[in-house]
Amino acid sequence: MEAGIPKKYAPTIGISVDPRRANLSTESLVLNVERLKAYQARLIIFPRRVGQHKKTDSSKEEVDAHKEESKVTRKTHSVLPIVNEAREKAIGEVKKSEMGEGESAAYRKLRDARSEARLVGVREKRAKAKDDEATAAKK
Repeated sequence: MEAGIPKKYAPTIGISVDPRRANLSTESLVLNVERLKAYQARLIIFPRRVGQHKKTDSSKEEVDAHKEESKVTRKTHSVLPIVNEAREKAIGEVKKSEMGEGESAAYRKLRDARSEARLVGVREKRAKAKDDEATAAKK
């Protein structure tokens, strides 16, 4: 509806509508609205009956021009490409040559930190038992 296309009219011009879907981010909503407006601008709607034009139909000049151009086939994906900007900005695989100093053993550091956090109680218990043994041995 943000693009100015009613829900019942959208399927008639090739736009699928999912009533369960809701745009949660304004960025994706803006991108979808721009894409739909670009689609609608390129769309040529032929009248159902010859001589009876509705306001949603394309003008007679546009229809005639398209009939001339229709001899050349086009692919939709090249005309209206969907560009995923998140994929372009995503971080790819990091090579060893691109890593900074001291980051070469990052996995080992993470495993050691996890092990330290997991074994804190056990090591405290051992240290306390050792101290108790040492004090008992002095008496």
